[in-house]
Amino acid sequence: MYERYVKLRAQGLVEVSAAVNAKDVVLIPPGTRQRISNTSESDLELMAICSSRFILENYYSG
Repeated sequence: MYERYVKLRAQGLVEVSAAVNAKDVVLIPPGTRQRISNTSESDLELMAICSSRFILENYYSG
């Protein structure tokens, strides 16, 4: 399952890639641990697009 983050507003840091800005797209390969955090003063808005369908059991925290 690929997951894509489309940043809509503000700056952030995706820990699978590099720093990203508004309207950047990040491709996250299957099985890759990832986390996103807000590094700006604005609210962080993004879309997470999953293909195939998002299934909670595929995710774990640790």
